[in-house]
Amino acid sequence: MNILNLIAIFENIFIMKTLELIIPEIKMHSLVSFLMSILLTVECLTLSFTGIGENEKLLIPILSIFIFYSIKGSKILSSLLKIFIVFLNLTLVKLIVITTSTIVIGTSFQNFYNNYAIMFILTCVSIVLLGIEYVFIKNYYDGSFQLSGHSIIILSLCSVVTFVIINVILREYVLGSISFGFCASLVAVFILFLFLVTVLCVLNAKYYDSNLEQSLRLEAYDYEDKYIDAITERTVEYNKLRHDMKNHFDIVERMINTSHIQEAKDYMEQISFDQGEHYVHVNHLVLNYILSNKTKLAKSHGIDLCSVIIGKPVTFIADVDYSILVGNLLDNAIEATIEAKENEINLCLSFYEDRFVIEVKNCVVDKPKSKQLLTNKKDKSKHGIGLKNIKDIVDKYNGQDVIEVNGNVFYHMCILYKVDEK
Repeated sequence: MNILNLIAIFENIFIMKTLELIIPEIKMHSLVSFLMSILLTVECLTLSFTGIGENEKLLIPILSIFIFYSIKGSKILSSLLKIFIVFLNLTLVKLIVITTSTIVIGTSFQNFYNNYAIMFILTCVSIVLLGIEYVFIKNYYDGSFQLSGHSIIILSLCSVVTFVIINVILREYVLGSISFGFCASLVAVFILFLFLVTVLCVLNAKYYDSNLEQSLRLEAYDYEDKYIDAITERTVEYNKLRHDMKNHFDIVERMINTSHIQEAKDYMEQISFDQGEHYVHVNHLVLNYILSNKTKLAKSHGIDLCSVIIGKPVTFIADVDYSILVGNLLDNAIEATIEAKENEINLCLSFYEDRFVIEVKNCVVDKPKSKQLLTNKKDKSKHGIGLKNIKDIVDKYNGQDVIEVNGNVFYHMCILYKVDEK
């Protein structure tokens, strides 16, 4: 047994964490994942005493994890392929690190393999690179944070530069210019530097996402106040119109009685009856404001928002959730319809005792490649947060999020259930 076998636990942790991301149908507690990592490490230590070949040492852990996920109920062939890819990735990362180092330092692979000190350092470097790779995979699969383009470039450059510097340090150690203690200290400093850069990039991404999400939620909370102001304004306009209506009718009646028909028509056209042109009535303050506001916004772009409302709004959905869900879905539909140069959006809100269904149908320019690519905006971050908020609300109510594309027609349906009955 040597120290290389002991630090294998960190490699196994990244293996389990990566599998959690790419096999999302299996929900695993962090403690279970950690215990499985320890089990794989113990298995690795046991195999090191048996004298079996390197291929068997790789295949047995793959088989162990495959059996574990099969018991958990995962799809057999899909899981086996993903597990194999993860182990292959681990092997390739270590191979690339060691091969590159042998070329830079100018020594043979066998000399490296027999030098536990150098192998320990390179294994640590491999683990750090696996950690950075895990961050990128989590950014792609999980969506819990979105790394910006600048963060990805900075992290990639820092990884390459750190790896090159570590190889230079190892070369000086092999040539006898520095002691192992000094070499290990320098390597540890640069590994720590790379770790801190990774943490800062992730924290920056989460902070940015948090700010965007907070701004969207504040905007949603503001809807109710805006709607009350809009209702007050409409009431004032209605009262003014009602107060003047008798005088208007008297004047029109006199014009007609004196055969001034054209003048009566002209006078009627001057009276503004368009106060409620964009008003959509639902027996719910926030929904009223959102639907009226989005209908008016769509109309300003030459788009007809055709709304069908079935039933009465349910009370088990919070106002802010109504606001975020309906607001984001309609914003996406209006944006896509403008891009497609079409003029119609169909909206259907169906309220039932135990569920709420919203359906939006609109045209798009091109069929989206994935649910994450539904915008052509330069700033995709806010759009991404909007989609994430939709998903969060659907999950909150144990709901379903259905997206279908037929030709250039895009259909998005969300079903939210009454939580205590689903």
